[in-house]
Amino acid sequence: RSPLSCGAPTVLGRAEWQLCANMPDYMLWYTCITPTVHTWAHSLIGGVWNASTRLGRLACYAEYSVVLPKLFTDGCIKCSSSHELGSTQSACKPQADKPFCAEANLLFPVPIFGDFADAWTSPNDPIFFAHHANVDRHLMLWQIRHRTKAPSYGFPQWR
Repeated sequence: RSPLSCGAPTVLGRAEWQLCANMPDYMLWYTCITPTVHTWAHSLIGGVWNASTRLGRLACYAEYSVVLPKLFTDGCIKCSSSHELGSTQSACKPQADKPFCAEANLLFPVPIFGDFADAWTSPNDPIFFAHHANVDRHLMLWQIRHRTKAPSYGFPQWR
């Protein structure tokens, strides 16, 4: 396991959970929990190696959870299917010859993600379901704390 994510230490403590627990409505809770507590645990437990930049957690989340997958889907990044197990070098290369792929060069080298840090393989890690049950438990505690807002918890009520 790697203690770094995007080249910066990943620390997860009670303060992050408490910050999200104090959000006044569901969408604010969700907006708080997703890029912080939820993904930080994936990075901390799963590990992210060879990240060339030292980004803050929110910038790291945006770059590697939003931008990188979009560039891959758009064909701006190609990854070898014959990557050697245990290698510390990325098997991905930018395809910057396409006019809309110039930003792909900015993300290289692409870090190597441990199973739990990669969205596609995180269910392979035995801790996956316990982690998600803990996020659900936190939502339940948030709902109890905000029981006066039930049943809509800030969503518009349809009549």
